[in-house]
Amino acid sequence: MADLNRAIWWVFNFLCHQIPERSPHIFGVQFPLCWRCSSIAVGAAVLIMYLLKMRRMPGLGLSLALALFLPLDVFATMAGFWTGDNSVRFVTGGLWGFFGIAAVLGLFVLLRRRTKDWYKRKKISRGRTQRGRAASWEI
Repeated sequence: MADLNRAIWWVFNFLCHQIPERSPHIFGVQFPLCWRCSSIAVGAAVLIMYLLKMRRMPGLGLSLALALFLPLDVFATMAGFWTGDNSVRFVTGGLWGFFGIAAVLGLFVLLRRRTKDWYKRKKISRGRTQRGRAASWEI
């Protein structure tokens, strides 16, 4: 059991800083993820459930706006404007887990649509000669 515990902590060490003051404790045992990282995981899980149920993405503008709370909190803490407590870390992590991932996925979908249209227009324009007829090599 100790080897399993050590392996779990080793894996999560690559994902989280694991500072004891910023981590939840369950029955006196520290959780291997801090409050923010735990909340990001919860937010991502809620996003997956949302996508499976609703079958559509949240709005891109809303996702970008709400995802910005986490970097705002991090930079404000680093600048010394406030220290931030674990409840703020949990809320901003949850927003990032849900809306940050939704924003990234939405941007990928938007990029795919734009490049697909661009390639389609480029293919059509390549298939034309100067007189406007299709080139003989294109079917």
